[in-house]
Amino acid sequence: MTRNSNRAGEPAGADPAHYAGVIERTGLLESRRRVIAYGGAVLLALLAIGLRRWLDVLGPEIVPFTLFYPVVLACALLGGIGPGLVAVALTSAAATMWWIEPVGLFSLSPVGLVNLVLYLLSNTAIITVAHLLRTSYRRLRQSEARLSLSQDVGQIGIWDLDLKTGGLWWSPAMRTLTGIAPGQPPAVDAILSRIHPAD
Repeated sequence: MTRNSNRAGEPAGADPAHYAGVIERTGLLESRRRVIAYGGAVLLALLAIGLRRWLDVLGPEIVPFTLFYPVVLACALLGGIGPGLVAVALTSAAATMWWIEPVGLFSLSPVGLVNLVLYLLSNTAIITVAHLLRTSYRRLRQSEARLSLSQDVGQIGIWDLDLKTGGLWWSPAMRTLTGIAPGQPPAVDAILSRIHPAD
């Protein structure tokens, strides 16, 4: 028996691109498109700064950093650590220039310095969590793609019944291999009817 291979001595599927998910292939969550990631971070940060400046007409009581946290999170989730840090740098500079007393770039009082340090620390935590989420999501997608590939190659299907809730899940390979109609919702009877009585 011979194995299919994509390179000399390498089994089919050993190439990560073979089992990579759609997100990995397009690079939407990868740093391959650094210009887009960093450009997007700059654009989002500038939009948030502009919106925050526009909100100054409502009065000085608005918390200066309110709009900046979600921007840093979005930049870190979509682009990674670097774009997240770019967003932090831009929003920190804007905050020290316009909203932390005394206003003016790098003219911080002790209270303003504490505010800035707390802002930087909280954003460091946000970027770290976003990085962990991105890494976990990428690994989960790769693991899911490998599992699907192994099911296809091994011609096996998987089904899972939650005994507490009665919820049933089955893999697309299970549906294909057993001839279950595409529109049929998962049901125990559908699975049991396809198992040989001797089994």
